[in-house]
Amino acid sequence: MLITLLLARLLGPLGYGVYAFVLAVVSLISLPVQLGLSPLIVRHTPGKAHPR
Repeated sequence: MLITLLLARLLGPLGYGVYAFVLAVVSLISLPVQLGLSPLIVRHTPGKAHPR
């Protein structure tokens, strides 16, 4: 919480708004990875490399 206060103070309203927006977008993009997209890709990719 202290880091959040320091960032808000140092970056100002506009800078902190941009920081918060980027953090939110990165968090939303990382959800599929955390929910198992990586094992799914690993499981299905080898079958697509050499079709028989």
